[in-house]
Amino acid sequence: MLHSAYGPGRMQQLADEIIARGWKTVTYRDILNDLRAGECPDENAVIVSIDDLGTNWLRPDFVTMIRVFTDQGLKVVVGAVVREPQASFIWDYMNQLEEMGSEVASHTINHYQLSALTDAALEEEIAGSYTIICNHLGHCPTTLILPFGDGLDDPRVVVFSDDYAFIVSITGGQTFTGAPPFVLGRIPPNNEDQAITARLLERFYELNSRALSPE
Repeated sequence: MLHSAYGPGRMQQLADEIIARGWKTVTYRDILNDLRAGECPDENAVIVSIDDLGTNWLRPDFVTMIRVFTDQGLKVVVGAVVREPQASFIWDYMNQLEEMGSEVASHTINHYQLSALTDAALEEEIAGSYTIICNHLGHCPTTLILPFGDGLDDPRVVVFSDDYAFIVSITGGQTFTGAPPFVLGRIPPNNEDQAITARLLERFYELNSRALSPE
């Protein structure tokens, strides 16, 4: 789970660490395709997500961070905040990312704290952002990334997210059975050493695998 402050330098270090470990970067859409085919993701698969890309203004650091990965054949998932006004060149850029195998996920319209919203406002943030992405990409998003990781304790979030395959929080999401949307967790990186980030990912995977394994 990355933000602009993570910066291109750390992004390069993370890319180097992923490549050195022989890991494969995938997207939530890749995972969904595996599930539909009755297959499990590769054991060495990892998802790297970057939050807060705006469709009205795009921070240059985001573009550089993403390029660090894509130039080396690595994929990212970008959480798009799709508030108005919509910039056509940013949507063109998002389309290019998807053509290269990366994924554009919804990070809602305004990045509000979802649990504090009325029903109508919550539905607009979740379902409305889904429609906006459908219209601008020509296909619909697979994933909703919750702003601030907020909303897992609010049943309305799942109700209004039934068009998505995945709801992604920060920690705590472990639901990967039954019907979608599946609720998944993720972790922030270590800002000093990306070898530590890799070990954190391994530990997170081990803990969640144990939690999901039948006794």
